[in-house]
Amino acid sequence: METLKVLPLGEINPDPSQPRQRFDQEALEDLALSILKHGLLQPITVRPTASAGQYEIISGERRYRALTILAQRGHSVGAKCIIKEKLDLKEVRQLQILENVAREDLSPGEEARGYQMLIDLGMEALEIARSVGRPLSTVTTLLKSLQAIPEVVQMMGRGHIKPRLAAALAGLTPDRQRQAVGRLGTNHMDTVQAMMMVERMKAQESQPAMIPEQLTASEVETTKIYRSAFSKACEAINAVLEQEARKPGSLSKVLDTQKEDEAIGLLIGSLNKLRWALRREQAGLAISTEGAS
Repeated sequence: METLKVLPLGEINPDPSQPRQRFDQEALEDLALSILKHGLLQPITVRPTASAGQYEIISGERRYRALTILAQRGHSVGAKCIIKEKLDLKEVRQLQILENVAREDLSPGEEARGYQMLIDLGMEALEIARSVGRPLSTVTTLLKSLQAIPEVVQMMGRGHIKPRLAAALAGLTPDRQRQAVGRLGTNHMDTVQAMMMVERMKAQESQPAMIPEQLTASEVETTKIYRSAFSKACEAINAVLEQEARKPGSLSKVLDTQKEDEAIGLLIGSLNKLRWALRREQAGLAISTEGAS
């Protein structure tokens, strides 16, 4: 059950546990001016709290904060709200994450923590992916990234490293992760080179005498070749899929009976396996060549 009602700002409270924690002040100022000029176009979604006459925000905290800015400047404002009477915590978290993911307004760290909240509430990764419209591989990568040491998670949250690199680092021991973080800071690696470093460090954990820790100069150079080759392969696959998409019923044959997101996830997984197989092979060739010289 839900109702639409204008509430005083004093009756509305932010949810301290909501996934999104960062709010850009300049963007809030712009939103406040927009609301002042055009009004609140999209209601804030709230739910009643245990305290009589008080409500907690489910989604729309940016709008609430913008309205607060206007109120502090002497404008008379009320908040148009959708009041949802009966929602469990899992439904609340789903709505919060869905809104922010749809607006592409969460940092990778916030998105990952949001998914982890849903896991803690009993959801499966595939269920989460379908509910928020994200590929399963994205959800699982973000969840895996949270298993890394805090320094790695912080780097991902600040946008210094990609979630897939954070997830790969999570597969190393804590000491190895700290070593990798130090090298990332001093060697100015791109994501491809950093992923190769992680693969090498993983291999060294199982076969320390056979795999040298540092990337060789020839391996660093080959990353450029592989980036170009992999990009061309992706472009070729994309061209085929686009061509098939123009034929009525063709994509359904390509995807067979699988869900689209599962099929795309399988494709991405296969491409990733191929990419790393090629890199390991090239790394082995580089080692052999240097050993012979």
